[in-house]
Amino acid sequence: MYRNKILVITTVLIALLLGVMIWSANVVADHNAQQKDDNVIGVELPQAQEQNSESEEITETPDGEDTSLEDEGTDDDSENSQQSNLIIDTSEIVPTITKKEKSNSIGRNYIDQIDFSNGLILWNTSTFPLHVYIEGEDKLPEGFADGIKAAFNNWQHASEGFVKFEYVTDPTIAEIVVSAPENSTEDCPGENGIEYGFNKRNNRLLGASIVVPQTSCSGTAVDTHSLYTLLQHPIGHILGINTHSQRPSDVMYPTLSYENTAISDIDIRTLKLLYNFVPSVTNKYYTNAEMRKMIRLSEVKNKQPNEILNILNTHINANTPKDPLDSILDEAYEYYQNGNYTKAKKTYLTALNNAQDVLDKAYINSALAIICINLQEYTEALNYADIAAGISATPKNKYISAYINFVSGNETEAQVNLENLLARYPKYKSAYTVLAQIYEKQENTDKLNALVQQSKEHFIDRSPLYYKE
Repeated sequence: MYRNKILVITTVLIALLLGVMIWSANVVADHNAQQKDDNVIGVELPQAQEQNSESEEITETPDGEDTSLEDEGTDDDSENSQQSNLIIDTSEIVPTITKKEKSNSIGRNYIDQIDFSNGLILWNTSTFPLHVYIEGEDKLPEGFADGIKAAFNNWQHASEGFVKFEYVTDPTIAEIVVSAPENSTEDCPGENGIEYGFNKRNNRLLGASIVVPQTSCSGTAVDTHSLYTLLQHPIGHILGINTHSQRPSDVMYPTLSYENTAISDIDIRTLKLLYNFVPSVTNKYYTNAEMRKMIRLSEVKNKQPNEILNILNTHINANTPKDPLDSILDEAYEYYQNGNYTKAKKTYLTALNNAQDVLDKAYINSALAIICINLQEYTEALNYADIAAGISATPKNKYISAYINFVSGNETEAQVNLENLLARYPKYKSAYTVLAQIYEKQENTDKLNALVQQSKEHFIDRSPLYYKE
């Protein structure tokens, strides 16, 4: 009996021990399995999340749209893109004052190129204005006569009235006769097919003539809009410049190009200096008293160019008294250079009150307009600019008025002024810059593109307008 109880207890204990062992084995197995699962989540899951994130970025397009089409753009987008690439050089648009040369300064010129050995043919300045007759004016192609007159007018404007012209309908009272045959002669003589000559007897200049055919040497019709550029050069010869300049930017350079469509300051200065000499041929003889104030050709005969310039410089200084106005203008200009516009304005006004010469008044009014621009006194600036342009209708004075209208908000008037200015003076660089800004603001793509092309044609090396590549 006792033995049986011991056996039962032993059996139960063994069973319990086996149960515990089996339970422990299962716990260990579950723990190892769990640890294995934790390792998978800790390594693999972040990779899966990164891949999903990339996938979302790649496929995130609404309704399956192909985004590559957006890069092509529309025609309007292309035009807007081109316009946004437009480069406008605004570094030189603000008008500036140029220091006025003293009355006894000879300045830059090409007098050294003048042939004094064969004498000088010059008009007596007391006989200005010279009368110009255009043959068959009413039968010429439309705009042809206007082109001829523009060439003469440009010399008058550029010289600030030093030379003057008047157009007449009676050839018998004309000093200069212009004829315009339909065709040029076979050998196309002269310069650019244009001939000029003097009618003289002994030392008396009876008149001059210019022949400008309606067709060019190549047989094509002469462009009436650019006719003045062809005619300005021979008019310079008619006025007495018997040489050519060596500067491509001067009208009297032997070859016409985009660089010399406007008469330069150097052309004008050379012309004015010439009239300090006693001519060997003229239309009205000078008196002995008048000639004593001039340089006789015998004084420069066989002289070297530098010697002639020295004689000319000495002559001008000796015969031109010092003008007190020069000192006032120097003081005003110094204030302007230093940015003291208030004192500059006050001093220029003093100069204006002391000015007697009409061209001095034009210069001072122009300077006052520029000073007022810097002071942002635009109404007053425009008044001065209009007075200056009324006295001397130079391209600069016209541009000043246009610029004032532009900066003061009157862009319509500025646009008209600038378009007219470029029609006559296509080499006035600053006008392109301001006009381009007006067209750009108007979103006038056609006019803007045309202006950019015109600018590139006239300024091959450095156009103020261009599209960035």
